[in-house]
Parts: sequence; structure tokens; C-alpha cells
Amino acid sequence: MPNRKAKAAANRLAETFDVEPGPSEWKRIQLGRSDSAVIGCPRCGAVTDLHDSHIAPDGAVSPAFECRQFACGLSLHIVLEGWAADKATETHS
Repeated sequence: MPNRKAKAAANRLAETFDVEPGPSEWKRIQLGRSDSAVIGCPRCGAVTDLHDSHIAPDGAVSPAFECRQFACGLSLHIVLEGWAADKATETHS
């Protein structure tokens, strides 16, 4: 069973940034002067922000993406396809 507090926090995050990326989709967000992203976990679909991660110009995320849903716990090395070309806030898969 998913952690209810984590799911509620992810839902608030999605509402705050007006985003609802689905599984394996991401959306660029602006945090102060920095670009970041939110991503839908490929396994469980929970929305996770990448504000603690470094996103390279080619979209490579480090350290590895880790789903924050306790019941999921997926950990992957990911690259956000289209990161370099994306300047608008669109959802990507």
C-alpha cells in the first residue's frame, strides 16, 4: 500500500506546479532561478520532484532517480529526453 503522506505530498506538488506527468513522463519546472523537473515514476506513477538532483544539459540526472513512494523504491539512472531542446513547460515521455 502506498505511503499516504508521500502520495499527498506528491499531489500537493503536482497542484502547486500545475503538472500531472504520467508514468515515465516529465515536466520542466522553475524553482527560483533554477530549472528542475517533476517526473512520474515508471513503476508506480507517483509524482517525484528532482530538486535535489543535478540535471546535465543533455538531460542526464544524477544521482540516480529514486521514487519516494516507500512501497515502490524504484532506483534508475535516467536521461530526460528533450531536456536540452525544451524551453517551454510541456509534459514529455
